[in-house]
Amino acid sequence: MQLHGQLAFVFCIKGLKTPLTISLSTSNPPIERIYQRLSLAQAISPELCDQLTKDYNASSRTKKSWGELSKIRTSFLECYSSLAPLLRMQIYWSSVDKFAFSDFALPEKKFDELKQLYVDCYETLCRLTVLAVGVETIIHDKSLSIPTRNGTSSMSLWDYEAMNNGNKRTVLQQYPIQDLFISFMDSKLRNGIGHHSAIYDTKTDQVFYYSHGESVLEENRLPYTEFAYKVLSLYSALELAAHYFHYFHIRAVEME
Repeated sequence: MQLHGQLAFVFCIKGLKTPLTISLSTSNPPIERIYQRLSLAQAISPELCDQLTKDYNASSRTKKSWGELSKIRTSFLECYSSLAPLLRMQIYWSSVDKFAFSDFALPEKKFDELKQLYVDCYETLCRLTVLAVGVETIIHDKSLSIPTRNGTSSMSLWDYEAMNNGNKRTVLQQYPIQDLFISFMDSKLRNGIGHHSAIYDTKTDQVFYYSHGESVLEENRLPYTEFAYKVLSLYSALELAAHYFHYFHIRAVEME
């Protein structure tokens, strides 16, 4: 059937009072897409959703994630004044065919603070994707295990969580929600600015950082405005992923 011009399916599942409409379009608002996935997982297997809630909450993960989110949100508020012009500039950028970040300069520079905020957002986002992947394994496989590409074996969610953050993209990209997060998980930038060698050059208004090439360190340059925009975008992706965390956190409280 057509739902507002988009392809959609209606699921009539035992236990639901009303049919569950699931759109296949990626043009839906991101938060709406996340709650569609959560609702579908709950409809397919309430038992597995309960198990995921218990497993996540039984460890120290809930407490740790809550602490990280609180710290990051406090840091973001402290940096907000320096990022606010980007929010206003988006109105202009959306009205032109193309633009260059180097054509715009932010009046307030907080490189050290934004650098740490980027690293913290990256690390926490990567960890929270374990819940997003867990929801997808319930939907696709009615399981809390991630099948390998050849289908001969599987990996637990906690093995995925323990993976190097730079490698999580290979698993996440298998699922429909990958576009909400993968483009913001830039391990090259994260590793580059995570080193003390990363600097902000006041003369050029650029961020200099280094990454490992095949045999030597490669120098990378980024307009400060673009770097700040990447921080803002990554923070937005983290807040999106936090909807999974808050959903399962509330669910755990309700199960007590």
